[in-house]
Amino acid sequence: EKNLEYQFFVGTPKLSPDKKHKINFWCNWDIDVFEVYSILSDKNNNEIERKKIIEKSPYDGEFIYYVKWKWLDHTKVLLEDKYKYGNNEKWEIEIKP
Repeated sequence: EKNLEYQFFVGTPKLSPDKKHKINFWCNWDIDVFEVYSILSDKNNNEIERKKIIEKSPYDGEFIYYVKWKWLDHTKVLLEDKYKYGNNEKWEIEIKP
């Protein structure tokens, strides 16, 4: 009714192995939808790309507080659900700067 929105960055950005890019994740969690976006930026924090990578029911969003991510190489990032009551899902994100 009041159109409340809960939007936040997840953790802190991580610099790529080649030190040219940073990746972070942004969450939009409201009464109707739960979405996670990857945000790719250059090393000066200028956003290059924002891409939706997860969309779920809002009831399935609690895992976002427990995710971990790491660069696999300078073109791939692994995002992992580490919530003990979660589904232990993993998402591999391809980076194309």
